[in-house]
Amino acid sequence: MVWAPIPLVVAVLAGGQAAPLPVLTAIKEIRALSQADAARGYPVRIRGTVTHYDARRSNGLFVFDGEYGQFVQPPSKTKSPFERRAS
Repeated sequence: MVWAPIPLVVAVLAGGQAAPLPVLTAIKEIRALSQADAARGYPVRIRGTVTHYDARRSNGLFVFDGEYGQFVQPPSKTKSPFERRAS
């Protein structure tokens, strides 16, 4: 199983307090976001199976969560974009 943390951008409310965004745990939830909502930078934690990884290019992978698949591309300038955990 693979956990693919995605960097976050936290929205700020008028009072200067960060708006807590829920953690998205299913690819279906990610795909349901509008572009405006996606730009808010929701935290994402997906548990799934890596179905494809190009070791030559090392620029992303496909994850299947049991219902949907999603391409995941790490942000630039990261040392270890994908964290692997035991199930």
